[in-house]
Amino acid sequence: MIAVPFPFVIFLPVWLFVTSKIEKFEINNTIFVLFLLALHAVFTALLSLNVTREKIYNSLEFSKDLYSLNTNIGNHPSDAEKSAVDLSADEVIKQIEECRQLLFNRVGITREGLNDGTCNDRYFDSRNIGQQVLLVSDKLSPAMKLEGSIRSFVSEIDKIPGYQDLAKRTTDILDLNAGAAEGKTWSELMFAEDYFSWVIVNLDAIENIVRVVKMSVFTNK
Repeated sequence: MIAVPFPFVIFLPVWLFVTSKIEKFEINNTIFVLFLLALHAVFTALLSLNVTREKIYNSLEFSKDLYSLNTNIGNHPSDAEKSAVDLSADEVIKQIEECRQLLFNRVGITREGLNDGTCNDRYFDSRNIGQQVLLVSDKLSPAMKLEGSIRSFVSEIDKIPGYQDLAKRTTDILDLNAGAAEGKTWSELMFAEDYFSWVIVNLDAIENIVRVVKMSVFTNK
């Protein structure tokens, strides 16, 4: 953002000011300099775009790993009679899946296409899709529903004797109190301004944390 306008804002005015005082200055030299500045701007923009694209692809690889891990954890056997923690965790995962599906539908991709790299990557670097899909709503937004279910999940853990520390650690890991310090809601902090690819990663990561914490409670009972 700095490198592209800098030559035109700083260097070019100085160049024109200095060369205007030179008698019989060749106008072709100025044209050549303008050409070089334009070339510089194009290469700078392309390099920046390339870095962004690489980060996006890396995030998608992370998303695939999380999806595989979540699937394996989901296949872990559980009690036939579900506790309040189990039910609240299931509700969080349900809300995550609904948010994820809304995002996929919005850009016309599928989880299968995301995993095998065949889906359209046109929207992966968009910063407003998460805001439009998950936060904008006349009623309770999908992101707010998800936040409510997560807080209920942590609350159910906190009710179990001896698990207050786990509830606190879960709150910290999920940054449930971070938004207030920045003057934002948790939903805005997680989904409002990130790249679309990282919104997907955030949802996958939240699901992973919830599944691991739920399994921890189940294992230690």
